[in-house]
Amino acid sequence: MRYLVRTMLFVTDHTDMNHPFSLERGSCTVRDIFDAICAVYPEMTWTSDAETGVTWFHPTQVPYSAILPQKITVHGNEYGLLMQTEILEPLEAALGPEVIQITRYGTFFTNGFNNPIDVAKAEYTVRDLLNLCVLSEPSLGFFVALYEGKRLSVVSPTSFVPRQPIRGIRPGAMLFWRTEVGPANAQPPSVEELRSRLADRDPAIRRAAYRYYVATNNVYGGPAILSGPMPSEHAVAACLAETSLRVRSPQATHTHAITRLRQELTDEFIERGYPGMAVLGCLELARLTKDPAPLAKLSRRQFAPGQLEEIVPDAYRIARLSPTVRDYLAQKGTAWLAAGAARLADLPNKATSELAFTVIEAPTDGQASQPSP
Repeated sequence: MRYLVRTMLFVTDHTDMNHPFSLERGSCTVRDIFDAICAVYPEMTWTSDAETGVTWFHPTQVPYSAILPQKITVHGNEYGLLMQTEILEPLEAALGPEVIQITRYGTFFTNGFNNPIDVAKAEYTVRDLLNLCVLSEPSLGFFVALYEGKRLSVVSPTSFVPRQPIRGIRPGAMLFWRTEVGPANAQPPSVEELRSRLADRDPAIRRAAYRYYVATNNVYGGPAILSGPMPSEHAVAACLAETSLRVRSPQATHTHAITRLRQELTDEFIERGYPGMAVLGCLELARLTKDPAPLAKLSRRQFAPGQLEEIVPDAYRIARLSPTVRDYLAQKGTAWLAAGAARLADLPNKATSELAFTVIEAPTDGQASQPSP
């Protein structure tokens, strides 16, 4: 139930995808829908990854294990890596564009798909990394096309946004709210309830609330989440959710969030507000305005050991997107941040790095050998 239904599509240049599909039933399971799709496309099957639950639709002649099987070893734990520019594009550079090519369409595209990913030190296939990436947001998926003549896989991030606008909250999003965020009410949460959960002291609740926000931003997104009277902690959390979703490029900004953060990040809040929210709010305001003044105020605050551990991934996300934040911390030092979380001591240096890995198995033809039919 943690991530609900997540799907990927893998095809070859011989896959016929032109059959019309429709399904009319009073009720059904997800398995019923997947099986119905494969009945219409008999050359396709589906496999759910045992570890993540991500489902791949793929040709029956290509086993799941043969999809992007190139193996790498990640050297250490990485926080807040930007998916497009710090994970996918370095994979293409290391494996070679004759093996894998990553779709890229400029700043707007990058802003949409540079969502932050935490990657643990471990051995992965490229397929494993895509599964990890797709869990980061409810609307994210990948379309992977294998050109068999060239043995080349083209990987394209995509957003599963319905062609026709959906009014209200989808049942899947409501189920996610009831099981992962709460409370388990029959009605969708109000914007006030959502802001409260985005500011929850439990980081697991905050992250689940953010995923719900991403899935329902057609209802809550934009000015609605940032407007009106609310506690400062809720306002800062709402700004962080909105900018995390919409501002993922150093060239982008968010004027409404800037205005609200300036209003809420008073000296009193910076000095006495909930530590994690005060730090993230100041980091984000410095990023959006390209002005380190909020960090100069924040650096005078003393943090207790472990007090900032829960915000480490978010702090890395912001620093990776902001030369202003990195330069300030490099010049002024991070001892005050490291007092609250030792993992933040090297933030300005580590936040400039891409995914650090070694290729340990890369088939020269770009794909593992496929068994005979």
